[in-house]
Amino acid sequence: MKNSLETINSRRDKILELLHQHEALTIDELSEQTQVSAMTIRRDCKQLVAMGEVEQKRGVISIVHRNVKTNLSDPHDKIKEALAKAAADHVKDSHFISINSSTTALKVLKYLHDPRTIVQTNNANVVNFPNADLYSIILCGGELTPEHILVGQVATNSFSNVQADLAIIGCAGLNINDGITTPIFHEADVNRAIIKHCQRLIVVADYSKIGNTSNFKIGEIDDIDILITDTFAPDEELNKIRRHGVEVVQIPM
Repeated sequence: MKNSLETINSRRDKILELLHQHEALTIDELSEQTQVSAMTIRRDCKQLVAMGEVEQKRGVISIVHRNVKTNLSDPHDKIKEALAKAAADHVKDSHFISINSSTTALKVLKYLHDPRTIVQTNNANVVNFPNADLYSIILCGGELTPEHILVGQVATNSFSNVQADLAIIGCAGLNINDGITTPIFHEADVNRAIIKHCQRLIVVADYSKIGNTSNFKIGEIDDIDILITDTFAPDEELNKIRRHGVEVVQIPM
C-alpha cells in the first residue's frame, strides 16, 4: 500500500529537521534515524534536492542555507513566478480580472500585455508593483491591514457588485475534502465574494498547498476551472482534483 501524502510530508519534514540539527548526514544515517529504508530516503532526498531544500554530494545530504546577502533565491519564489506567468497566458484581451491578496496572483501583472486589462484587487501593495501603471487598477475599499490588504464588508461588497471575466487567486490549502482554504479570517469573506462573482476561476498554488488544509474554507474544488501548480505537487492529490472536472496545469521546474 502506498504511503499517504501526510506520511510522506511528515517523513520529509523529519529529514529536514535532522539536517538542520546535524548539518550533514549520510543516506544510511538518515535511514537509521527515521527508521525507513535507504531506498525510501534516497527517493525523498532526490525530491528535496529538486525542490532546492537540500544538496547531495557523494552520498552525503546537507541542508541548503540561503543567505540574503548572496544571489541565491528561494526556490518557492521561482515557482511562484512560473505559476504567475502561466496564469497570465489565460488572460484574454480587455479582460476584467479579480485578484486576491496572494503574492503569486499579484505577480500575474508582470506578464500581462494588453493595456485594456482591468484589474480589481484587495491587495494594496499593487500600487508599488512594477507594470501596475500599464493597466486600469481598481483597488477595493475597506479596512487596511498592516500587510496592506483590504478587508471587511466594504471590500466584500466591492467584489460582490461586479462579475469578473476571470479571477486569479492563491490559497494556503487545497484538497478534495476541505476545498480551498485560507488561514486569515478577515480575508475569507472577500475571497468567497471573488470566487462567487467570476465567470472563470484560476487557482495558483505551489506543491506545498496541494493536499493541505488551512483554517477557513473559501470555496469548493468544483468552483475551480483551472489549477496551476508545479511538478512537485503530489500526483495522488492532483488526480483526485482532476476527477472533479478541474483542468490541472503543471509547470515543469
